[in-house]
Amino acid sequence: MVLRFKKGVLSITFLNLKLMHNLMATKKLFAILALLILLGGMFAFQVNIKNVEAQQNGPASDTIILKQVTNDQQAMAQVDLGGDQGGTDIHFFRAPPAQISELLTDPNIVVVFNKRGGYLSFIFNPVPMQETGKFNPFEYREFRQGLQYIVERQKIVTDITKGYAIPWFVPISWFDYDWLYVADNVEKLGIKDDVNYGYQLMADALTKAGAVKVGNTWTYNGVPISITIFIRSDDPVRLQIGEDLATKLSNFGLQVNKIYGDLLKAFDVVYGSDPRALGWHIYTEGWGATALTKYQDGSVYQFYASPLGFMPGWAEPTFWNYANETIDDLTTKLVTGNFTSLDERNNLLNQAILLGYKESVRIFLAELYDAYIYNKRRVSGADVVNEYASGLANRFTLYNIKPIVNTNIPIVGGVKYLSRGAFNPIGGLQDVYSVFLYYALSDPGMWRDPHNGEVIPWRENFNVIAASTTPSIDVPADAIKWDPINHRWVNVGSGLKAKSVVQYSFTFGNWHDGSPNNIYDILYSFYFLWEWSNQANATDQRYSSTYASAVGPTLQSLIAIKPSSDGNSITIYLNYWHFDKGEIAVFLDPWVTTPWQLLYAMEQMYINKQGSWYQSEANARGTVWLDPIAASQAAVIRGWLAQFNSTNSIPDAFTSGWSLTGLPQITLDEVKARYSNSIKFIDTYGHALISNGLFILNQYVPNNQAILQANRADPLDPAKWKAFTVEKLASIDSISYTAPPNIIPKGQDFVAKVQISISNVGPATSDQIRNRYWVYDTSGNLLFSGDLTYAGTPGSFNIQFPTNNLETGVHSLKIYVGSIYALIPDIKQISFIIGPPITSPPQTITTTPTTTTGPGDSSITPPQVNETTTPPPTTPSPPPTPAPTIDILTITIIVLAILVVATLAVVFLRRPAAKA
Repeated sequence: MVLRFKKGVLSITFLNLKLMHNLMATKKLFAILALLILLGGMFAFQVNIKNVEAQQNGPASDTIILKQVTNDQQAMAQVDLGGDQGGTDIHFFRAPPAQISELLTDPNIVVVFNKRGGYLSFIFNPVPMQETGKFNPFEYREFRQGLQYIVERQKIVTDITKGYAIPWFVPISWFDYDWLYVADNVEKLGIKDDVNYGYQLMADALTKAGAVKVGNTWTYNGVPISITIFIRSDDPVRLQIGEDLATKLSNFGLQVNKIYGDLLKAFDVVYGSDPRALGWHIYTEGWGATALTKYQDGSVYQFYASPLGFMPGWAEPTFWNYANETIDDLTTKLVTGNFTSLDERNNLLNQAILLGYKESVRIFLAELYDAYIYNKRRVSGADVVNEYASGLANRFTLYNIKPIVNTNIPIVGGVKYLSRGAFNPIGGLQDVYSVFLYYALSDPGMWRDPHNGEVIPWRENFNVIAASTTPSIDVPADAIKWDPINHRWVNVGSGLKAKSVVQYSFTFGNWHDGSPNNIYDILYSFYFLWEWSNQANATDQRYSSTYASAVGPTLQSLIAIKPSSDGNSITIYLNYWHFDKGEIAVFLDPWVTTPWQLLYAMEQMYINKQGSWYQSEANARGTVWLDPIAASQAAVIRGWLAQFNSTNSIPDAFTSGWSLTGLPQITLDEVKARYSNSIKFIDTYGHALISNGLFILNQYVPNNQAILQANRADPLDPAKWKAFTVEKLASIDSISYTAPPNIIPKGQDFVAKVQISISNVGPATSDQIRNRYWVYDTSGNLLFSGDLTYAGTPGSFNIQFPTNNLETGVHSLKIYVGSIYALIPDIKQISFIIGPPITSPPQTITTTPTTTTGPGDSSITPPQVNETTTPPPTTPSPPPTPAPTIDILTITIIVLAILVVATLAVVFLRRPAAKA
């Protein structure tokens, strides 16, 4: 089982643990990179392609060209031209916010908005002075907390992203399924934009630590305090955010040094370095998602906990590593299913979020409202899939799109980069660009619905045979595991109990080199998981401490496996439970996307110090980062395969204790044929990126282009992904209530009738939506929350609550409604007035409200997006610019209305005073 995850995506060669699947799919570090490489002469060329018949397996296009265009403005102009005119047909990266308004008026372009887009954050280096001998203000938690207030998220949303974002505070956002489980507690954190308050927290922390401010400069032991911020210069948004923070810190009195660069440089300076070197104090992070996950346990684990290697130190044992034991414990319980109910799980989730906020080693800034574009002359809107993670940059869009004019010229897709990392399946695939290409080349065993994150079978079916909150299920004595100490398969013996048992049945096919994809690949992945995460002794070379740290907590949940005698299925015994059976199934998904012979060769490269799985490992060991797509490394892989072939080498994973698996011994003929097939593939294509998906990488020119060739031998039926072009979004169509300037007398219930529908479905019923409302006082503080009640008629819902305890004045109500089919919610915010008790009946007004920025509450700002019914991908609408909660005219009317009512009440109740 090969698990790997780190800084960005988890790549999983073989074993797609749920956690890795989540990290790969949730918020991962995806840099928005640019080497400003000028591409020349990359015009679309004509090839002989045919229209693919509907019943034919594989993708709709025989050929797709991916063309690197690093300059955002040039990328937009290329789509305007079209792939048949020397440009591109679709761009698989978000459009720059500053250009969106112009793009919306371009007659050749269609803009598709993905509300659940990329993410921005800062990460700080908190290495203590006792490790370096140098004063580091980020060592102090109170100092880091101060930055929560000076980053000014609303400024980022309004001024820098031009309204195409929402503030982001914790690892879970408005557009996540888990938001309703944490929203109340996030609101109570009180995170807001307040530079002066932030400065005060920072000053108090430094003073307590012994620093002194001399004039306008903070010093320690008479030496000015100096910090270094790494600013992503290839991303205009992060460039502005980084410069803004640098200015604020300089104004505060710190000496600020700036480093500019892209992700490749960041991998070296930040993610590949020991924090003790103090080569950086702040980094402007960017994150993206490459698939949608329903639950965000993995995100919280990734962003706050240390084992995965996403926190400073990156789980490299020779580096200093940040860790908070309580956070690590809470989040490990989350990702390993160490809870017995939804409520217990949600309690763990909220505790972890609170502690992560208090630590503030990573602080979150904004969730982007990404815009993607395509040329409507060449691409049909009926073929694109808007995945609520990666927008149009997903495997389904690649599967579906085909040229609708000039069909002899293939689709040309623009990418910002082809890669900004490595493609090895253990510690590579950490950037969004590499992952996008890899998804085109690989088939998953199971995947996620692109709109609601539900687990769906893909190349394997699953059956959760049993599941229990306690270990109560007998594990067969003849079930097996790999013994990493003695390097052999062994029976687990009698007496073991499991919480869950899952059986997986596979739809095998062939690898791209023609080798059979079969149970031997599956078993090799389990060997790798156990072997490389445990060190038998000091001389054991098949061990990676970084890998062990990443998979350790999850590996503890794996008890045993039992393959079927025919090799078509496998049963896994787990110490893992979840209230959602789909999550149990995906937790240890055994499917593989790399053939065993390739991994065997890369193992030898690692052992012989010809490469390392992770970038941080490579820096520490003095090697390259393993990358099978690189021609030079593919040649080394080829050399190992040739040596295996000439020496009749068979890995011990297929010999040592193999009889206990109950499977036939792999034959030498199959082994040698695999080596030969992979050698031939490398000789033909010039790389070693062999997988099993709908496309084969026919040509790869680094920093230039990649040509994808359809794999017609893929066993999947195109009907499997066609339905994903349809979205089923909830919409709050109207709210009928007593609206300003009318007044609700104190003591009379607030009543609202809410009409809700679901696009492509119709009026909503109670079992088709998830909802919540929040009520705020006149100062914008959260008072209480509740759920809408179903009125019994499809589409009709009610909100009702007493007003006895509400102060007179203007209050706000925020309503959240999402469908079970699509995670993107509709959020509306309205205002209502509580006046003195009177007996006259209120006036009811039906409104279709627009989204506002919140009732004076800057701690949680509703999404600044278009909150009318979201249109289909071919006819998107941009978000409105943020509007104040209540304008001056409305306030004036409200105040006058309250005064008039109060005056009338006084006149009516007044009695004559007696003379003394």
